[in-house]
Formats: sequence, C-alpha cells, structure tokens
Amino acid sequence: MTDIGVFEKIVGVLQRSENRSMTLDELKEQLKSLGEDLESKQILKYLLKLEVMGLIIVRELKRRVYKIVLSKGSISLPTFDEE
Repeated sequence: MTDIGVFEKIVGVLQRSENRSMTLDELKEQLKSLGEDLESKQILKYLLKLEVMGLIIVRELKRRVYKIVLSKGSISLPTFDEE
C-alpha cells in the first residue's frame, strides 16, 4: 500500500468514527480490519505528517496513550499524479 493509501484510510476511519476522534489503539484495530497491519510506531509517523498538514490533532492523554482528533472543516488530501 502506498503512503497516500494509508493516509486515506486513516482519514476515512477518523471521519466515520464517533466525534471524529479515537485513541491510537482503536485506530490501529480499525486499520487492521482494513488490511493495514501496522505497528503503533508506524502509525504515529503517518499521524505526525497529517498533523503537520493541519488535518488532525494528536494529544497524549497519558504516557503512550494518544487521542487523535480530526480537524474541523472539510478534509482533502493532496493528490499526486502517478505516472
């Protein structure tokens, strides 16, 4: 799966979730059900990139327990032309 595909799955899962937020463990389980068996460290790397783009907010609730919140407004990922 390409990076863009993983980004799309993460944003899609968050958009469908209650209150547009979930914990890292919940996100990990949802991605696993979609065929993306990623470790928490890998998911955090994707989340950091999405946070830098301003699409999400990642909060550490307590040591190594993260809550991911989708930013307000419409979400559109940048598209890249694949040749």
